Amino acid sequence: MEKSGEHWIILTNDKSLISVSQGTLYSGWATSPVKFLDFTECTKPLFEAKLISLVHSFASFSERTLAAGARIIDRVVKYASPEMQNWEFKQDIEDFKNSAIRDVDLNSPEYDMIIDKKTDEFLYKHGIAINDDHVESMEGQS
Repeated sequence: MEKSGEHWIILTNDKSLISVSQGTLYSGWATSPVKFLDFTECTKPLFEAKLISLVHSFASFSERTLAAGARIIDRVVKYASPEMQNWEFKQDIEDFKNSAIRDVDLNSPEYDMIIDKKTDEFLYKHGIAINDDHVESMEGQS
């Protein structure tokens, strides 16, 4: 017996059931658990502390920050793409990327050259040579 104001939702991963429920014969709602969570979570109020945290997270990623991260990844993939399947190497890349972006002054006019140099040093440290000139210059710094 349905009461006034009650709503029934069927959570399922069965695509056939979801498809049938979209027809005119069923007046309830059948959806996947993932879509249900997406829908219900967005209706919860966002408390001020979470909003401020979210704003700070977005603010910390400027266009230059994203460009620097992309530059690092592009360079690593260019010279070390076979290593990208190694989960330890991928973790090292992520750690390196975060520290490089944190340590480099992204407002500097030559930040891209600094990023490239740091990335080349990272690759060399992992045994990946860029080219002979680069290896010689890296050995000269030791």
